[in-house]
Amino acid sequence: MGVSSAQFWSRYGNVPLQALAGTMEVSETDDDDVLFCAEDGGGVAGRGCHMDYLLAYAVAELLLSIHISLSNLLVLYVYLRKKDVRTVTNTYIFSLALTDFLAGCFGIPITIISVLTRRPQSFYGCLFVHLILCILCTISTFHMLAIAVDKYVTICCRDQLFRSRHSRAVFLIALSWVSGTLIATLPLFNFFGFAE
Repeated sequence: MGVSSAQFWSRYGNVPLQALAGTMEVSETDDDDVLFCAEDGGGVAGRGCHMDYLLAYAVAELLLSIHISLSNLLVLYVYLRKKDVRTVTNTYIFSLALTDFLAGCFGIPITIISVLTRRPQSFYGCLFVHLILCILCTISTFHMLAIAVDKYVTICCRDQLFRSRHSRAVFLIALSWVSGTLIATLPLFNFFGFAE
């Protein structure tokens, strides 16, 4: 009749969510609005236990979002205001900071809202909400790859691919945005049948 602290009940469809490792005993209930979290079958601690975890998650993500947004906003501000820092290398950093700023301002808050409200309920709606952050993180990773490729070509190939570093930077940054977006949106095509 008890539920261990290793698992919580979702209020939507009574679907158990694994929060911690371990096993559990499950008790059925008629109450659609219950979120159980009890210690070793010793009773029901109520909604507070589940909400404590959600609140801790939301606060941690919100602090991370604020830090990411402000630090990258500072990078964007300096790049736009100071002409002497607009080098080719800093162009990569600017684009990377823009991606991370968007993740901090939009991706993380939208994900927090989705987790807290458990909305949207449809597979593709839920997937799309979480893909916003996934797309931005993938683009960010591709920016770091572009920086590494630029440094490699600059050191080893000496202008064999492009005549100027500036045109190479524009090409690699555009490639980062396009390829990152395409790769991160692959789950929308449901190749593995998870939507069923």
